[in-house]
Amino acid sequence: MAFKLKMAIALILAIFVLTDREGHALESPKPSRQIVDMAGRTATVPLEVRSIGILGSTPILYSALEILGASHAIANRPNAFHDLDGRWRAHKIFAPNLASAPYFRNDNSELSLENILLAKPDLCLTMTPAYVETLEKLGVPCVFVNWATVSDMKRAIRLIAVLVGQPEKAERYLAYYDSQLAQATNATSSIAADKRRKTLYVFPRLFLVPENPTETLLKAAGANSVTRAASISGRVAYGLEEILAWNPEIIFMTTQRELKNFKNNSLFQNLTAIKNDQIVLVPTFAHFWSGHTVEAPLAVEWFIHKLYPELLSREALAAETRSFYRNFFGTTLNDGLIEMIIDGGWDSLRP
Repeated sequence: MAFKLKMAIALILAIFVLTDREGHALESPKPSRQIVDMAGRTATVPLEVRSIGILGSTPILYSALEILGASHAIANRPNAFHDLDGRWRAHKIFAPNLASAPYFRNDNSELSLENILLAKPDLCLTMTPAYVETLEKLGVPCVFVNWATVSDMKRAIRLIAVLVGQPEKAERYLAYYDSQLAQATNATSSIAADKRRKTLYVFPRLFLVPENPTETLLKAAGANSVTRAASISGRVAYGLEEILAWNPEIIFMTTQRELKNFKNNSLFQNLTAIKNDQIVLVPTFAHFWSGHTVEAPLAVEWFIHKLYPELLSREALAAETRSFYRNFFGTTLNDGLIEMIIDGGWDSLRP
């Protein structure tokens, strides 16, 4: 596999790096600068970034560019795994240019090297370390970012903002994020420990422990997250026996398929959440609502609404949702679409 990759790179370099498609010498290098990415690498990137290849995690990085007013810079559409006509079709609203953009990865998530070199993005953003080395060999500037913790998320947003020249928009968004979590924490602060609902967030599928950003939202929303201790300790998975022992009162799930399978599994029929019909589909729009989306400030309100509806009405949640997408994505959503998102219907009504 490594030999084939080296041969492919060598062939593509011979065709594209020395000359353009017509055989002419390539243009002079663009003015550049050096930045340090979140892997500690020093990367040389153009001073003015006009096109950015997104190589995973696709919905997260698309959304970051979209709230920074740089959706026009996205150079590629997602591969089939992130179906642009299905679950992730909201990005055609936020970034209409995606519909005609090329693929940079195939259906097996392998890099489409020829397409990348033909498109000539100014740089590529990725959360996949393996892609960095390959792109470096091709001479394509690559910046690695990470979203494992809230601190990482903030660093990532600020770094991407520097690349696209929008640091003010980054600070505006992060101030809103901090304000939303502070307000949520204050709203739930009077709930006694023994009254906080035992909560299981299935992220992104059963038996995986949610990472720090999602646990942070759940804590602010007043949830007694049954996976919090495991997340703090660094565990990445839990088992069937633990679910039964935890006996959560409410379970949040990110896909209709997972939800149906869980509800129909005979092993779970004695769980309190099942008996009380408290298996809830998490909203999806730019991404499914968790700590791993720029929609996290909305997600924390949605969690409060579902856990303690007396603290936050549906009307207030809908109003905040409308305001958020207008202020950060530049998109005005109608009432019907907002209701669909809140109910998880955007995921269930796929073309």
